[in-house]
Amino acid sequence: MNQSISRRSILRSALFGASAVALGGPLLAACGSSDSGSGGSGSGSPSAGSGPVDLPSYRPARYVEPDLPGTADGVQDGYLRFPSQLQRSVEELPTDWERLTSLVLTYDPPPPAAGDNAYWTAVNERIGGELAPTIVPQADYREKFNAVMAGNDIPDTVLLTGDQLTMPRLTELLGARFADLSEHLSGDAVEAYPNLANIPTYAWRSARVNGRLWGVPVEQQVLTNVMMARVDLLSSIGVTPADVKTTDDFTDLCAELTAPQSGRWAMGPFGPTMMLLFWAAFGVPNNWRLESDGTLTKDWETDEYFAAVEYHLELSKQGYFHPDFTGFTVTQAKQSFSSGTTALYMDGLAGWRGFIEQERRTVDEIGVMLPFAQPGSDPVFHVSSGIFGITALRQDDPGVLQDRLRLLDFLAAPFGTEEWFLLNYGVEGVDHEMTNGLPVLTDKGIEEIRTMFKFIGAPPGVMFSGQSPEWVEAQHAWESAVIPATIPDPTVGVYIEPVEDTTGALQAVYDAVADVTAERISIDDFRAITQNWTEKVGNETRERLQEAMG
Repeated sequence: MNQSISRRSILRSALFGASAVALGGPLLAACGSSDSGSGGSGSGSPSAGSGPVDLPSYRPARYVEPDLPGTADGVQDGYLRFPSQLQRSVEELPTDWERLTSLVLTYDPPPPAAGDNAYWTAVNERIGGELAPTIVPQADYREKFNAVMAGNDIPDTVLLTGDQLTMPRLTELLGARFADLSEHLSGDAVEAYPNLANIPTYAWRSARVNGRLWGVPVEQQVLTNVMMARVDLLSSIGVTPADVKTTDDFTDLCAELTAPQSGRWAMGPFGPTMMLLFWAAFGVPNNWRLESDGTLTKDWETDEYFAAVEYHLELSKQGYFHPDFTGFTVTQAKQSFSSGTTALYMDGLAGWRGFIEQERRTVDEIGVMLPFAQPGSDPVFHVSSGIFGITALRQDDPGVLQDRLRLLDFLAAPFGTEEWFLLNYGVEGVDHEMTNGLPVLTDKGIEEIRTMFKFIGAPPGVMFSGQSPEWVEAQHAWESAVIPATIPDPTVGVYIEPVEDTTGALQAVYDAVADVTAERISIDDFRAITQNWTEKVGNETRERLQEAMG
């Protein structure tokens, strides 16, 4: 289980909130290339122009030793049993404070108000003050964020998602409204906040803008969109997910799985999320490719990109998609997979646990495909930036900023700690009940907790399931196999001022991906739209990125 962010939040941010990253428009934060994942002294406050500060030192905080240890580059820790004894990770909290205001978004219905929320009350009692978030529906967050920034009443902490981290004049906004946290967090300085030092290096890259640290990451797993498989249906034709190593193997699998006369097709939904898998299979860059001469090549400027689109169209032509695939909703796509009408389904990796636990399935029924590639090539997997967003702090005195960071340190308490248990399960008898030694959320707990404080601060995700230790073992094995094959986006951690008309030119390409995969426009029309992007904003974007990367 990713104990920090819900499955639905991860999936929605991967498909929508971070669509610019997934499909090619990513001007995510921070300039410079100096990383300090395992060390670096970088405490202190270098002056502007002295070069980028070190990223915070990575110091894993494991209060309970994992049964299946993870890695710093993205394999999550796995736990096969619930901790027999919880550990306290935060001994001292700020005493000279009363209220922490925050601006965050949610994908869920709003929780009960503080006076009617036992969970909220218990957290406030534990920290000795009041957490007072303004919780905004995701669809309204951009408008609310802009309105707040235009006023003079800036909350103590503000969530900046990928939407805000790619906005024009970002550096001006940060300098005018938010605190430079470099001297508090750079290098070994982060060790004053052990739970923040537990956040992996990859997540901090997007918190560094123009060489300075402007926030604390809300970490999100780097392995995001995957192809789920009905392992039982594959087994019925003598195939396992690991047997599919090439695009030829995948085509053969689709042919064997598709049986319209029996009401079964290989795949249901189509389009951009499916294309993420095929682009990787055809060796397309992860957004941009850094060439040996230091230049950048955009993904849709490669022949491989269009070869992958043509491969998708050929699979469609052969009838391997459900005949209603262009009209499928997310719910219909999931239901068709769950019922066995379709055998393969694109989802967030967090969805695997959802199928296992919510539908009482086993890993012999539901699994995840490994990356595959064209014959003669090595499989690769495109990783994300590893964040949902960053929590920026309103400008204030250094002592006040330290107190706020100590509160974020509390919210980032990892699996197996008393703080983590309180933040995830609330009050026994109200928000959860203990069943066979495991906490189980009540309906009241689900209503009260949701993502209340998780977009203010949260720990890195881990894998745990009280229902299925087998899933933990299976996903840990999958992650361990995939991480060595990952390809990062070389522009993550590089901020540039967006070129004028970037948003419209990018949206035209995104829309065209959906149109071409649904055969509403031709490949030639699609090429013309991508070429328009290159001419209108792409070449200038490339130049700015290359200059920023040095």
